[in-house]
Amino acid sequence: MNDSGLQPSDLTTLVPLLLLVVERFSSLARESADEPWEFIGVNPLLTPVEKTSDDGLQATLGNLWPHLGRLNIIHATNVMVLGSAFLLTVSVSQSAIRNVVGFVVALIWIQLPLLEVDEYGAIREAKVVPISLYWHALTTLLMILFVAFAPNYEPAAILTAGSVFSEGTQALEEGRRQIWGAVGLTLVGLLSVSGYLVRLESEVEETTKEMNEDTA
Repeated sequence: MNDSGLQPSDLTTLVPLLLLVVERFSSLARESADEPWEFIGVNPLLTPVEKTSDDGLQATLGNLWPHLGRLNIIHATNVMVLGSAFLLTVSVSQSAIRNVVGFVVALIWIQLPLLEVDEYGAIREAKVVPISLYWHALTTLLMILFVAFAPNYEPAAILTAGSVFSEGTQALEEGRRQIWGAVGLTLVGLLSVSGYLVRLESEVEETTKEMNEDTA
């Protein structure tokens, strides 16, 4: 394992702070809607383009991403924070603290949607299959397993990548391999976030439709 400059004792300070950030963002996400239909059609933060069935460039741009209000950015931010916390954890030397903290971070990361979205109860009652949960859990587990167990992948090499380019040809080749690993993780992370949000939007719309039919 490459030297990241971190000690196991550092995790007891850094990781709780990161988890606190996730908890605060998750609280904001839970407050954004009380019922499934309150998610539908809400413009994401920083993207004022309306979702519409019309043709044209504006309609295309408006339909590129799920319209779930601030949940889009909050979920992406939480995934990045938890991913960073897990990278920090596995970059320190083996210890009981490292193993326990890593397990807790992984557990919270896999269950993140349940912390952010209260409406899964209504989705279940409407007999809508929560594929978004399964998608998030599966893609997150793939990232966790890669970071923790992939041969020749050293998270600390990415965290200290600045030093790679001054340590000769062999170190440079190693750095390139680690960078490609980071690129792969980033792509899986983007796929995880986008797939989750797309599926959740569909489930919220289906749940709302079922609830409206039941009250008609």
